[in-house]
Amino acid sequence: MYTSNDSSIDLENPAASLRREIERIHRLSTKFCIFRVPNRLRSSNEKFYTPRIVSIGPLHHDTECFKAMEFYKRKCLKDFLERTKVSLEVFVEFIRKKESKLRAYYAENIALSSHDFVKMILVDASFIFEVLFGGFFGKGPIDDRVYNKPWLLMDVMNDLFVLENQLPFFILEDLLSLANIEIDHERVSMIKITHKFSCEYWDICKIENLDEEHYSKVGHFVDFVRIRALPSNLNVRKDSKYTTIPKKTTTSSVIKLRQAGVKLKIRTSKNLFNIRFSNGKLEIPLIRIRIHRSFVKKCFCF
Repeated sequence: MYTSNDSSIDLENPAASLRREIERIHRLSTKFCIFRVPNRLRSSNEKFYTPRIVSIGPLHHDTECFKAMEFYKRKCLKDFLERTKVSLEVFVEFIRKKESKLRAYYAENIALSSHDFVKMILVDASFIFEVLFGGFFGKGPIDDRVYNKPWLLMDVMNDLFVLENQLPFFILEDLLSLANIEIDHERVSMIKITHKFSCEYWDICKIENLDEEHYSKVGHFVDFVRIRALPSNLNVRKDSKYTTIPKKTTTSSVIKLRQAGVKLKIRTSKNLFNIRFSNGKLEIPLIRIRIHRSFVKKCFCF
C-alpha cells in the first residue's frame, strides 16, 4: 500500500479529481480564430509573431515583460470612461454576459478566472479604443506617454496587429456601441476608426470605398487587414484560359514579359492585390515603403 507524508498529494478517487479538471475546461468552438503561431513559423522570425511592449488578450497576459504597460492601460480605461456616460459596473456586467462567447474565440482553454478574464477584456479594449481615438482625432493627449514617443507608438501599433495579441472584434464593436461616443455629432463606428487607423500604416488598406457590411464577420484586427487586402472582384469567367508567368519578380522576369508582348502599367488602386490583365496590358498597383511621419519628425529634427 502506497503512503506519503506529503499532504498536497490528492488521495481521493482519481475519477472525481479528473472530473473537476475537465469541468473547468470551456468547450472549444469551431469558430475560434485567435491562436498561437506554430513553432515552425515562429522559429523563422520570432519578432514577427510576438508582441513587443503590450499584451492584448489572454495569450500573453501577465507576462512579466509587459507589466510596465499595465498602469498606462488602466489610465486608458479611466480616459475611456470619461468619454462616455456608461458606468464601469455596466461595462463589467455587459462583458460577463458574453464571457462564454469570448472564450470560444480562442483556440486554447484560457486558465483565467471569470473575474480576471472580464477585467482583462475591459482594460485591453479600453486601451485599444484610446489608441484608435488618438489616431482618429489626429493626435494624442499632450501629456500622453505613448503619443509623445513615436518609436513607442510604432511598437504599440505593431503589437495590435500580432495574431496572438487579439481581442474578438465583436466585443470591440459591442462595447463601442454601448459607450455611444460621438465625434462631430456622429456616432463612432469601430469599422471606420479601424479602417482609418490601418490606412495610416499600410498602403494596402487605402481603398477608396468603405463598405461596412463587407466586414460583418471580421474576427479580429489581423482578419480585418486580410479582408481589406482581398481583391475587389473575385469572380472568374468559366471560359478563362490560364497561363503561367515567371515566379520570381526579377528584372529578367519583366524583360520576359515585355518580350512576350505584355505592357506594364502602374494602377492607381491602393489595393496591393488589385492586379488586372487585359488586352496584353498588365496593371499592377504601386508598392510604397515608408516610415511614419511622426517617427521621422522626432528622430530627424536638427
